[in-house]
Amino acid sequence: MDIVFILTHPIHQDIASSNLMRAYSKYDSNRFSYRCYCSAPIGVNSKGFINNSYFEYVFENNRNAISLINKIWNKILLIHSIIYDCIRCDIRNDVVYIYHISSPLLIFIYSIIYKVKGIDTWLYRTEIPYALFNKPSLNIFYRIAYFYINNLIVETNAMKLFYKNILKPDASISVVYSSLDCSDIKFIDKMNNTQMYIAYCGLISSEDKDGLLLAIEGFSKILNYYNDIYFYIVGGNSNESYYLSLKQRVHKLNIENNVIFTGKVSREQYIWYLKNAYLLVNCKRPGGYNSYGLSSKVIEYLYSGNPVLMTKADEFKDILIDMEDVIYIDNDIDSFFANTMWALANANEVENIGEHGRRKVNSYFSISSLSRKLLYIIDDKYN
Repeated sequence: MDIVFILTHPIHQDIASSNLMRAYSKYDSNRFSYRCYCSAPIGVNSKGFINNSYFEYVFENNRNAISLINKIWNKILLIHSIIYDCIRCDIRNDVVYIYHISSPLLIFIYSIIYKVKGIDTWLYRTEIPYALFNKPSLNIFYRIAYFYINNLIVETNAMKLFYKNILKPDASISVVYSSLDCSDIKFIDKMNNTQMYIAYCGLISSEDKDGLLLAIEGFSKILNYYNDIYFYIVGGNSNESYYLSLKQRVHKLNIENNVIFTGKVSREQYIWYLKNAYLLVNCKRPGGYNSYGLSSKVIEYLYSGNPVLMTKADEFKDILIDMEDVIYIDNDIDSFFANTMWALANANEVENIGEHGRRKVNSYFSISSLSRKLLYIIDDKYN
């Protein structure tokens, strides 16, 4: 069976969900394709191939919609387009249609139309519903929205347990770990004789997801012992107030000469910072909304071959071994300080940890592993 992914965002977009979906296009087989209910990005044709997979954009919306009225109108047009296509589309018996959408309304509309037409319903989710996480009283609403979903793909076992409380008892829930196309990271050599620095690389959004206030405080203590080390915070931000709070903390601690905010950088620069860091850090807070998913930045970190210092905030803790694949810390400043100090004093050991991590990510999070697992789930269902 071939697979068509149905998306409401561009497959070419540089965001986490698109990057995950696009990883399937790198699989040697051409069994995956994409149908996007949105406008093609500027400079991208409405139909064509991305790596080994066919794509098409089937809906034109207003890219510059700013006002609430225009955004509502775009949503109405999107719903109409999906309803129209679900009803009129010729459904091939040798294809499985997997919807990678988050809107409960769209999920309900698509699944009820497929139910009426007698077509098996598949949904792919890489997050849990944020509204339901914050307000468990919405459970009945989500039970209704997901009632006709027969098959669900999620990226962690924690997500699987969460969605079991929403889906009907006989629905199938399968776990497929995420992957990213990191070929541009793997094949770039590390430079010698660069200044020593630790780094956070990725989109900066919140303390729960990034833990940068903790890291900055811990780093300030390290400067009492190593005054020639730097902390590069690499990437753009989606939360200006949080980004400003980081800079204010750096200023208050009087460490502006050693903490460098690069802002948004090109992919080439991003990889340079990844590959040449002495240590890569991710201090995501355990137990929150983001703990249900896997940090895509950690996958990139591991592919760099450099040692990774991170909290036990998500399902990586069940896969990556402490002091073998990564260096785990508790969610506090003292633990960050102590473990980073150990790493700085033990170069050979952390180099081995980085190499072990690189091997582990190739084993568990490669594109071929991701694709084969999903194809196995589909083929096992219908053969």
